[in-house]
Amino acid sequence: RFYDIISKTYTVAIVSNYHDKTLELLRSEPLWVHFPAHNLRNWANSNKVILPAAFLEWAELNGQQLLSKYSNDDWFSFDRPRILTTPEGLRGILFYEENQGNFRKLVLLDRGDDPPVLFSWIGQPPWVVHTESFSDCVFAQIFDWQYWLEFYPDGPDYKEITYTGDIDLKTDRCLSILRERFTEEVSTRYIVDECEFRDYRFSKSLEERITVIVGNLSEDYEDCKASIQITGKYELVVDLEAELLQVFDRFDDIIPPVFNSVNSAMDTLASEIDSERIQQLAHSCIERPNTRAIDCLKACHQSLSLQQRVEQMGYPRFPQDDRSTFTIGGSEWGVVINFQRKNQYWWSIQGIYEVSLWHQI
Repeated sequence: RFYDIISKTYTVAIVSNYHDKTLELLRSEPLWVHFPAHNLRNWANSNKVILPAAFLEWAELNGQQLLSKYSNDDWFSFDRPRILTTPEGLRGILFYEENQGNFRKLVLLDRGDDPPVLFSWIGQPPWVVHTESFSDCVFAQIFDWQYWLEFYPDGPDYKEITYTGDIDLKTDRCLSILRERFTEEVSTRYIVDECEFRDYRFSKSLEERITVIVGNLSEDYEDCKASIQITGKYELVVDLEAELLQVFDRFDDIIPPVFNSVNSAMDTLASEIDSERIQQLAHSCIERPNTRAIDCLKACHQSLSLQQRVEQMGYPRFPQDDRSTFTIGGSEWGVVINFQRKNQYWWSIQGIYEVSLWHQI
């Protein structure tokens, strides 16, 4: 398959036998160059290693640089990698290490042209099958990270996390709903602190992507079984997040966010108001506020920011004050915000109410 990727001066035709789906994700990249991968080939000859064809092809597509770009500054080795043998006797190339050494990925040798990739937490057994093929592992990495990061033209080495749509759910029933609506992509498996997780991926378009983490994500204040992250172009992400919030709300499956300070709660509400993410604002509460309450909150924030109003406020300190609810606002604000204690550290927004209605509760 050929990809014509246009630079300012010329076009490069890239042929891929294994990574066509990943190249489709990366078609907005400004320029591709074929790298001969001399160091990798020399390393393989010196160590009498037969390189998997998919691994060599990715190296020749400047894959190390692309994976480094679309990661959390993790370490990738495609020049002179290490060979490891698992306790089960599986031999492979260590090509990926997380930047703090939390996990590693190993592409197996002698298992075909596009072999499985294994994953281990802190470099220790068990090594579990992460993906069924190396090309799937690369696709998953680019799929997750390409729109999760924001780059600056004046400093291309500088990157930061951008806006994502995040939804925590009580069950994993979202998978069947997403399968009905979108295209299912590559899934991955891994273990963290002896707990197994699976990431499922869905796409609505190249610029609208959904990754669902399924496993024991529970905190001591809530039973969470699935966590959705939506990445893509900002406007599309906001709309898709709002759409899915309404869908999952029908099943009473959404877990609202929690806050360890009044300031962080107000930062969230203010951000939703400033960015006009009204569905997201409504779903920040256990009880969905009505339109009038949201309008009152917006007017309150516009007259004096929510952050300024709570500069000296804090939640009741546990155990000195163990009340289960806490309220701010009132007539001066034109709106009431009621919090519910989840545990000694965390609070949720129970609801946002018009002052007149609050007095009736």
